[in-house]
Amino acid sequence: MSNTTYISFNNWRWLEAINCLDEVEVLSGDVRDPHYCKHITQNIEVVFHLAALIAIPYSYVAPTSYVDTNITGSLNICQAALDNGVEKIIHTSTSEIYGTAPYVPIDEKHPLQPQLPYSASKIGADNMAMSFYNAFDLPVATARPFKGTCRGFLAIAKSDQTIGETINIGSNFETSIADTFNMIKKVMNSAVDFVVDPLSIRPSKSEVQRLWCDNKKINALTGFKPEYSIEEGIHLTADWFTDKEKLSKYKSQIYKAQIYNV
Repeated sequence: MSNTTYISFNNWRWLEAINCLDEVEVLSGDVRDPHYCKHITQNIEVVFHLAALIAIPYSYVAPTSYVDTNITGSLNICQAALDNGVEKIIHTSTSEIYGTAPYVPIDEKHPLQPQLPYSASKIGADNMAMSFYNAFDLPVATARPFKGTCRGFLAIAKSDQTIGETINIGSNFETSIADTFNMIKKVMNSAVDFVVDPLSIRPSKSEVQRLWCDNKKINALTGFKPEYSIEEGIHLTADWFTDKEKLSKYKSQIYKAQIYNV
């Protein structure tokens, strides 16, 4: 489910590209509306709650939107799931809530650091979801994605041991932005240069320097292990993006015009 807003031509974004669209019911609505959340969770066994505002630059200039959608939206989904007797809800967190790591790899006991409005709203959403487990026995598991997200979500959903737990999904290694750039450059056979755009740099205390996931817990609870190396993942992603129609949907020139002019 999502907080997709209604548009008259009923475009469902990347869902339009999936092979099984005829087997999927797409609903347009808003998780900020508790009545809508209660409606869409009727007769549902498992809820994957991924509805959120995630654009970090936008959170600097419109933080109230993140509180409304990420925290209140999560409250509405949890209450609806509770009222409708949903068997399990997987609430989506983010690795951003750990902030710049004082130690690595980052396990689930790592301190939470609200270094930007987006991560602060996700910390609030995580706590809201966990409060429903503690107060009302809502069968909720919180997933914190780094890499390998889809398979990790399914593994968490299938395991009864994950209820009431917060669980990292990742590969247990880290790769720098520079190394990632060079791998992409090699895979794409490109001659591009690395250029730092000052307009795209976060405020100094807001930048997250390291994200190295400790995945021991998800492995212990579900048996999950990463399926692809980062090199294999880049190759698969590059193959996907060589489709010019997909690439054309990205408006890269807009990003830096909306950044941190606050």
